[in-house]
Amino acid sequence: MKKTILLAMSAVFGLCGFAQGVSHPTCNGSRYWNEDYTPTIASGIVYGQNVSQNGQTTTLKMDIYQPTGDNAAKRPLAIFAFGGSFVGGSRTSGDMIAFCEKFSKLGFVTATIDYRIGVNFFAADSFELARAVMRATHDMRAAIRYFMKDAYTTNTYKIDTNYIFVGGTSAGAVTALHAAYLDKESDAPQYVINIANNWGGLAGTSGNPGYNTPIKGVLNLAGCLSDKVFMADGGPDLCSMHGTADDVVPYGHEMLFFSGIIPIKEVDGSGMLHPYAQSAGITSRLFTWKNGGHVPYTTDPLYMDTTLIYLRSFLYDEMCGSLTAMPEGLKASDFAIYPNPATEKLTLRNDYQAGEVFLFDITGKQVASYALPLGETEINVANLPKGLYIVNIQCNGKQYSKKVEVK
Repeated sequence: MKKTILLAMSAVFGLCGFAQGVSHPTCNGSRYWNEDYTPTIASGIVYGQNVSQNGQTTTLKMDIYQPTGDNAAKRPLAIFAFGGSFVGGSRTSGDMIAFCEKFSKLGFVTATIDYRIGVNFFAADSFELARAVMRATHDMRAAIRYFMKDAYTTNTYKIDTNYIFVGGTSAGAVTALHAAYLDKESDAPQYVINIANNWGGLAGTSGNPGYNTPIKGVLNLAGCLSDKVFMADGGPDLCSMHGTADDVVPYGHEMLFFSGIIPIKEVDGSGMLHPYAQSAGITSRLFTWKNGGHVPYTTDPLYMDTTLIYLRSFLYDEMCGSLTAMPEGLKASDFAIYPNPATEKLTLRNDYQAGEVFLFDITGKQVASYALPLGETEINVANLPKGLYIVNIQCNGKQYSKKVEVK
């Protein structure tokens, strides 16, 4: 029994080497999963300026959310950009506020940024799209540099510069993807490089020069890259959510239309980026809304709940290490654990062979153990405290571990 418990504890804390990444010092079994904080918001913070499509100088602002009462010396940062086809939108849109509030409550410093919008409708082509994307990408990079500058000077926000995430909705996701992966002139066609070089190169001149723009992960919500080969040399980890019936930003490799009418160019959506990222050695996961349209979470609270849960899981794994790998030969296809989150009962389907299952809370304390026959087994979780648990299955000396939530 002592050996069994040690194996299960290893599954919880990654002692056998199958947890992804290194746990951040602030991980404590609750942070980044439970809403332990109340956001404090600073609105209208100026992070730069630059000339917009209409020739006018635009002051670039952001709203910054910090977890109230947080005493951590270094905190992760998540920057979000709104959607709107590069012609509209605002940092105060409902989805931006929802993301910033949610992840600030979990322990992140978050920010929602304005960036330059505007497209010449009379010259809507691949060149005009490249100009719009480049302006937004430059602004996103300036926002990152704002926090980098702060970290090296006043340290007002106490950002851990190794844990900066960028993301957004639709055009905001396009912006985040290009900020993360378009980082070499050799990656892009010459016309894109010419556009960038006219405006200060790939880094841009939107503010806070002299600082780099490290990105650990990308939260891609219905975005695309101009070309998946931007990922060829690797890059930040990627989390994508996209609908297969998206008629605004293609799910796969398809033509992008401006205003749904004017063909612009073929682009690579999430359904194409995910497998390509994996082939390039990038840690990537994809949530597909089957027959789902464009960013359904902006109008349906149920879709928003799903979006927040999926992004939370990715960010938790990025911060504290993934606990969903299968060591020593067991395959995910051998087991099913559902529903997740669970409220009353958790069902385990075992297609491998009879074994045992152990339930641990996130601190490593064993909560229960059960025999696990072939077929389906139900576990009553209705009386467990709400929170994160680890299901550890052991069969013939092999293991499978998975995070589950009890709500």
